[in-house]
Amino acid sequence: KALEKLVGTRNHEQMVKVPKETRPANFVVEGKLVLGGRFLQEMGDFDDKGKPTNTGMYTYDSNRKTYRRWFFLSGGFYTEGTGTWDESRQTLTFTNRLPGGVTGTLTLRFSDETTFSHSIIVRDAGGKISYHQEGKSVRQKYTLGSGER
Repeated sequence: KALEKLVGTRNHEQMVKVPKETRPANFVVEGKLVLGGRFLQEMGDFDDKGKPTNTGMYTYDSNRKTYRRWFFLSGGFYTEGTGTWDESRQTLTFTNRLPGGVTGTLTLRFSDETTFSHSIIVRDAGGKISYHQEGKSVRQKYTLGSGER
């Protein structure tokens, strides 16, 4: 059920804080349930030819009792993470373990049915923050059973 909050077309805004603060970037992200509703596929930041520059897959792994996330950038970067859902805080948190002891944490905090804020924090092996991004995503349209899945 937590992943259904990511279904639909969203306006997404993000800004890098570390290593150097940037201007906000705005783009569209589309999320839909696929493979019999067991996975959520997310595509975003579409180029001028309508192709996404990133894509992600999410699911709940009932065997491992954890959420799972795979994220890919068109430039070749990818990551895999595991996550938890905190119902009382309406928060999905994913942890990614990268080579060299680097750890990334993605946090999605849902303020209502259409809006969430996000934070990505990457720490080096010593615990120092090497990357920090924050943003907000607002779903534009989606009604349960609308066929937009």
